[in-house]
Amino acid sequence: MKIFSDGKAFYKGNLHTHTRLSDGRKTPEEAVALYRAGGYDFIAITDHRKRFPGLETEDFVVLPGGEYHHQPGVTAYHILGIGTESDVVTDDSTSPQEIIDRIRSAGGYPILAHPAWSLMTAEDGLALRGYEAVEIYNGISDGYANRGYSNEFIDACATHGRLTAIVADDDAHFYEGYDELRGFICVQADSLTIQGLMDAIWAGKYYASTGPSLSQIEIDDAGVFHVTCSAVREIYFMTNTWFVAGRTVRAPKGETITSASYKPVSSDRWVRVEGVDENGGRFYSNFIPISRG
Repeated sequence: MKIFSDGKAFYKGNLHTHTRLSDGRKTPEEAVALYRAGGYDFIAITDHRKRFPGLETEDFVVLPGGEYHHQPGVTAYHILGIGTESDVVTDDSTSPQEIIDRIRSAGGYPILAHPAWSLMTAEDGLALRGYEAVEIYNGISDGYANRGYSNEFIDACATHGRLTAIVADDDAHFYEGYDELRGFICVQADSLTIQGLMDAIWAGKYYASTGPSLSQIEIDDAGVFHVTCSAVREIYFMTNTWFVAGRTVRAPKGETITSASYKPVSSDRWVRVEGVDENGGRFYSNFIPISRG
């Protein structure tokens, strides 16, 4: 079984972008120009409690989107609604679950944003229902707060049965070199259109990254996972099992690798794959459940 289709195009995009429509420092037009020049194919403009309706050109797409929040005290809940077909109305009294439900009612794809920055626990994540994805990387949280990575949150939730999709995003606000052009997803879609991208996103046909590319994950008839990717120094096969020898594959010192394999042990219920390049950039696959027949 192959996770991606051979020979099908990937489109690069950022699903978390702020503009002057809320608290960002660029206009929507300036944000589009920056990401287009940076080699991206699409973004979502996700200003706070404001739905951007989206737009399409021949070579660039802006997905409809918005960001909706509930901040009761110690923990903050920020939730993206991508691909919404109508406005999502919330205020300070709207609970996180109500936000998710309203995004879904509007036809949107709910993403739990920056749980590490928000100081969310796995219990917080497990208490919510209906979100489709979680940000494993958030650029502004990394660049300005040193809490950009949410690996442990995602894996803890998955170990308790919550296997969401995984995205890497910028959450660009300031555009000073620390929160833009950092995190992205690569979507294998039938077309560079709002509909084509959203169909593929809902289907989970993408991977997340802060640099390196993931080409393919193939599971053979013996259940062995085979990964091919751009040049990296390490490939990790993350699972619900605490420790397994051979789950980390490293290149010899001073060299790189472009492939690795892993045979799950009997206690593994899922696998996700990370690769780390020489600059510290990472790719992240979505979770792949293991079928025991």
